[in-house]
Amino acid sequence: MALLRGVSSVIVVLSKGAAGATAYLASGEFVHQNVPKVCVVDTLAASDCLNAGLLAKLIELDLISKNSLTLITSTQLPEFMAYAMQAAAISFFIQGAKPP
Repeated sequence: MALLRGVSSVIVVLSKGAAGATAYLASGEFVHQNVPKVCVVDTLAASDCLNAGLLAKLIELDLISKNSLTLITSTQLPEFMAYAMQAAAISFFIQGAKPP
């Protein structure tokens, strides 16, 4: 994702459906997280839940401020992405739209 290097976005997360999700830092570093193996009932709003999980983890670790976000490293991304993907996986068990 060379197009992201040097842009103002600190983290960009690309959801790839059944292929998982990848988080990119402005430095060009990235971390990919696979989807946990679960019984899928519905994937509606899974990306919303992924984003909500990522934000929840950033809030939990007090890294949600604009300044704190710029300090996040690629070594921290696996923890964030694993948590976010677990949040998305929970949504797979519920039929229809659900709030993140």
